[in-house]
Amino acid sequence: MSKASHPLHGICAIIIFFAVIIFWLLEWAVKKIYRSIAGSKNWLGSFSRRQQRKAFYQSINAMLLNEPNTALANIRKTLGGDFYGTNALIAAELEMQAGNYDQAQAYLITATDNPEAEAIAILKQAEITLIQGDPQEAMNLLSAIEGKARQTKSFVVLKLKILAALQDWPQIKTLATNNKKLLGDDYITWVGECMHSEFAAIASKHGANALKQHWQSLSRQ
Repeated sequence: MSKASHPLHGICAIIIFFAVIIFWLLEWAVKKIYRSIAGSKNWLGSFSRRQQRKAFYQSINAMLLNEPNTALANIRKTLGGDFYGTNALIAAELEMQAGNYDQAQAYLITATDNPEAEAIAILKQAEITLIQGDPQEAMNLLSAIEGKARQTKSFVVLKLKILAALQDWPQIKTLATNNKKLLGDDYITWVGECMHSEFAAIASKHGANALKQHWQSLSRQ
């Protein structure tokens, strides 16, 4: 019996040997295919990022050449990429210039997800809200801005515009005076605007005599 079983043992050993070889070849082939696919994905991803960077710079160049349509077409190609929100800010600015405020607001919401772009995005949201005739909501948005952005000329000028829409002339005078150096030549413009509006309000409510008395009181100071 034992002698008759020897050929079967040999056949089984051969089958096992070839099975191991086939399994090893299949494993090698699967790994190679997987690496090839992963490499293709990485290559495609790298190519996509290069294309987005190219579109980003082309958009900036088009803006400098005063070609807003071309700039917008290029910047839209970058919106799936990571540009720290700057691409969304550029897209919003271009949409604002075209009068597409709802689309601009949508891009600004996207930009607020990036800490580097958040303050500018909120500033632009406030600007659009003011343009659309809601100065109080614009002021609410502006109040949400924190940090160094509050010390920029863009912030101060927008706040002055909002206060003007709210006809808060005393606050305008205070804000302009506190930021005289920052405003530069604009300081004279805002103080003049404030005085003109203040005088008009006094004349309208109290008459010419009250305006004259107010002017004399200023002259003596």
